[in-house]
Amino acid sequence: MNRPALNNSEKKSRSSVLLCGLIVTPSAVLFAYASDLPHILVVTLLILITSLIVPKSVRYSDRSIIYAALTALALAAGGDLVVKMDPQRMGLISGLLQANISAPFLIYLAAMSAFFRSGPESRGACISMALAANLLSGEIISYKFINKNMTFFISEIREYPQTFFALILGFQIIFTLWALNISRPRLQKSERPFTITKSLVTAAALIIMPFICWGGFKLYMRYENNLKQYELYFLRMGMKKKDAGARVTFDKNVNLNIPLPDNMQEKFDTIILRAAALKPPGYLRGRAYTHYDAGEWSEPDEEKSEPLSVDHKSGALSFSTFYISEKQQKAEYAVSIYPCGNSIGNIIPVPGSSSEVDIISEKLSISPDGTLIPESWQRDGGYTCKTSSYSQDSACENPSNPFYPKYLETPDSLKDETGRILEKAIKKRDKSKLKDSEAIAILTDYLLKNYEYSLKQENSRKSDPVSHFLSKTKKGHCELFASSLVMLLREYGIPARYVTGIICDEAHPSGRYYAARLGNAHAWVEAYPRDLNRWILAEPTPPSGIPAGQNKWGTFDRWTDLISQIWQKMFADMRRGYFAQAIIGTVSGIFGLLFDFMSGPPRAFASILIISSLVFFFVKRKHKGKKVPRVHPHTSMVIKDFRKFEKEITRISRIRRKTTVPLGEWASLQPSGLGAHEAVEKYYALRFSQSPPELADVTDFHKYIQKNITKMKKIKSL
Repeated sequence: MNRPALNNSEKKSRSSVLLCGLIVTPSAVLFAYASDLPHILVVTLLILITSLIVPKSVRYSDRSIIYAALTALALAAGGDLVVKMDPQRMGLISGLLQANISAPFLIYLAAMSAFFRSGPESRGACISMALAANLLSGEIISYKFINKNMTFFISEIREYPQTFFALILGFQIIFTLWALNISRPRLQKSERPFTITKSLVTAAALIIMPFICWGGFKLYMRYENNLKQYELYFLRMGMKKKDAGARVTFDKNVNLNIPLPDNMQEKFDTIILRAAALKPPGYLRGRAYTHYDAGEWSEPDEEKSEPLSVDHKSGALSFSTFYISEKQQKAEYAVSIYPCGNSIGNIIPVPGSSSEVDIISEKLSISPDGTLIPESWQRDGGYTCKTSSYSQDSACENPSNPFYPKYLETPDSLKDETGRILEKAIKKRDKSKLKDSEAIAILTDYLLKNYEYSLKQENSRKSDPVSHFLSKTKKGHCELFASSLVMLLREYGIPARYVTGIICDEAHPSGRYYAARLGNAHAWVEAYPRDLNRWILAEPTPPSGIPAGQNKWGTFDRWTDLISQIWQKMFADMRRGYFAQAIIGTVSGIFGLLFDFMSGPPRAFASILIISSLVFFFVKRKHKGKKVPRVHPHTSMVIKDFRKFEKEITRISRIRRKTTVPLGEWASLQPSGLGAHEAVEKYYALRFSQSPPELADVTDFHKYIQKNITKMKKIKSL
């Protein structure tokens, strides 16, 4: 059985496919070298080769364009999952625009434009996306990184980098100009204007262009440092305005002398992480500090961090399990945590009793006081903490023998004040009979009853902030409460340390996960009572200052955040290799979102109305597509010209045609001398011919219509 012949509109021009390849391949080469990811060039070439093999073009429609975009996005995201790009290879702007996904997406989509019908549209899409990908390729002029994967001609490129990239871009510009020239509409010889001047201007522009580019490049290189300073200045201004107060960074030092920013409370509702668990995670431990001096906490022993034992899973898409506890116990509780951006800094907050962590990281180290520090961590993969038992307020078990000087040292400037408070709080109780756990409870209760919580801090430059809080203001925020309890416990003889972290116990209305906001950042105490022989968590901050999850979710916020969590979890599952779980979780999340959207009478009515409108629209569109045949471009030009004629003659005669009146009857009503009858006859002959009209006939009809319109305009002006 012979295959049916393809129409001219369905055929694909292989020369156009080759031209598309010549435009997009330089962009793929540039980004592949800049990112050291050769698979981007390979995938691009495979797309172009496939387009050459397939003879039939793809028609332009909403569906075909969406499918092409989704395919390009899947290829870009899938490649990023398998082979991760080093973000330091790209410039600052490329990093902000997620060039690891956005640049390959544009390159693949530019290559896929070769599948569509050859014409100005496909060439324009290819050119625009290829040039946009060039802008995301980092600072290719000052290329200084070592390539381990993309090693073809690397020695020559490293010796002459500017020449190489100039040749690549020049090659691309030449074929881009060629493609733009091809896409221009062609006029017949009789309609072409005098072209000598135009040709001279074009030739002069092509000659001058290389010199302009070279001069611009030299000018940039001469003032490169100044331009970069301006770039960084404006970027810092924008980032500072956007992220002011919205980031929680657990620094190595905590300075109590610096008051909280005035705009801190404005950002308190910003979500900084989400946690998926059966029960609320509660206290998530960030960093621990042991040394205090003049209002500043630090942890000198963090440099002594040691790597945890690890079980690396096989496969490119997988995670590693790091064991915190030497005794590998059965996990009874697990919480998967998904940070939002860089909100938590370079450490990972975990429940204090965590025994193991699943994370995509080359190494996970632990400090002597339990701070977990990952290396080469894939943040978008999140991490999962497992514990042998569930507790919202557990403490880290390290070290098992804490009777070291650092856990008991108190500055001399605080000894008088802490001693006075100890006498008041303990009173005449026999210290030898008082258990450490009881002393912790007494001192905690003393702070809760005699001090007030306030975010407004009254600092005194002359005195220690803890001393000023205990003796003068008697009100402050959680950092001052926690620091004061540590000093009191140490003065009493109980090992204690200062801990910062996040309280995560605010459930999303959907019940699918818990959220922690900027306002949930907190400070507390870990103490080691000898009667219990283990570390425990102590909370000295009044209930009004403990950031429990009491935020009210607005209707819009609950939906947008649920969409963000579904998207975030899907990428994390894919990054870890859980593809089935990613699909199931995404589908269930979408259905949960729809159910939440439709719950309640008003939203249910609105949902039914929207769904009915969409069904009606698509059904009507489908039937309309069946009833109305596809019009040939030449026929479409004839229709357009006749409508112009009809509009102009109506202005003169004031006789408007109704849709139910045939054209012949309408023409008989028009004044004589305007050519209505002849125009209708010519229109019928071209519009309803058995085959599409020839271009020459269409051109003649266009001239005839223009002649009559000019004639009518002269009559109207008289």
